[in-house]
Amino acid sequence: MEAFGSPRPAVEAVCELGDPIAVWPAVFHALWSGVLRVRLDEPLHERAIVSVARQGAEAA
Repeated sequence: MEAFGSPRPAVEAVCELGDPIAVWPAVFHALWSGVLRVRLDEPLHERAIVSVARQGAEAA
């Protein structure tokens, strides 16, 4: 979550966090479970901008 505290390309955070083979599955899980978010009107790719989903914004 801290790696995506401010919106950034997914690949930058993944490489910063460690071995991409180990980190990508955790990032995809966080996206699918709603912890992280990405624009869904664009293709998902390694340079897609990812950010932390704001729980309070969804409730409003």
